[in-house]
Amino acid sequence: MENEYEYPIPKSRSLGTTESNWCSAVDSGTGTSISGILLGQSISLASLQSALSAILSSQPLLRARITEKEGQLCFEVDGNALVDVEIIDKGERPEAEDPGTHRTQPPWLQIVEDEMDAGFPAEKPFRVFQVKLYQLPDANSLIILRFHSAAADYASAVQVSSDLLKHLKECVEPNGEGSDKKRPNLEEEEDVFELRVPSLEAATPPAKARKSFWAHGIDVLGYGLSAFRHAILPLENVVEKRQSRVIVADYGEDVTRNILELCKRKSSDLNGLLNAALLKAVAKFKGTGNRGEHYALVFTAQLQVHVGASDIRFHC
Repeated sequence: MENEYEYPIPKSRSLGTTESNWCSAVDSGTGTSISGILLGQSISLASLQSALSAILSSQPLLRARITEKEGQLCFEVDGNALVDVEIIDKGERPEAEDPGTHRTQPPWLQIVEDEMDAGFPAEKPFRVFQVKLYQLPDANSLIILRFHSAAADYASAVQVSSDLLKHLKECVEPNGEGSDKKRPNLEEEEDVFELRVPSLEAATPPAKARKSFWAHGIDVLGYGLSAFRHAILPLENVVEKRQSRVIVADYGEDVTRNILELCKRKSSDLNGLLNAALLKAVAKFKGTGNRGEHYALVFTAQLQVHVGASDIRFHC
């Protein structure tokens, strides 16, 4: 009997340059994305497997293993849209702690941090997508999704986590029992499962591949996609009017000579004096208090040929 979750797809392809870079420092990879989903109810393995199958059937790269062929790293994609789920029982409450002991974080958060410290196996082949199900006290569940950065970046991990929650909502009844009616049907969605996973290089027409953009631009594109790992960082406001916020002070001959004489009496450097004065002015204006900030100060001196007949002006 054939497995209903198997369908024809390319078996393997070589890792691209950017993908290989995530495996270059150590054998198991230099980047790992961890997503933890805490549920307020117990979830069955069947329900979780059903939700995962719905995702893996449309995301072939998550079914891949990283292996090595003839000294080159490759993605070996499995035709089976199922993933092994490791079940870890943490249902027993920890023993009573010393009253003087201060718990800094809940147990589930400690589990997530421990998973972040755990790398992928060094031995090849290994799966780029791993799933663990922690059974917690009070019938709670914690789902850990582990992504190898060669296959999925931070933004992809967030998207997969969001999709998994949607499928779990469809597969799990309010009483926590799984529903078989939502299991993915490959025959009904045949077009979805005919997806191919070519590399960007393979998808580029030969005529265009000879151009300099494709000779060097593919890696640049890869680096740009890698930047989405920082998608959680706030973006700058580009709607409001922009302004330079440059402080300009123009001193004439008399003020300039007084400043130079003061520096001479105090055995101080002109650059140090102006820096101190400007930083104090900015700190007072912004009310920074003890908070440190970084600034760049630029000074330009306008010197005429005949100093006695013209002004010496400092712009800062």
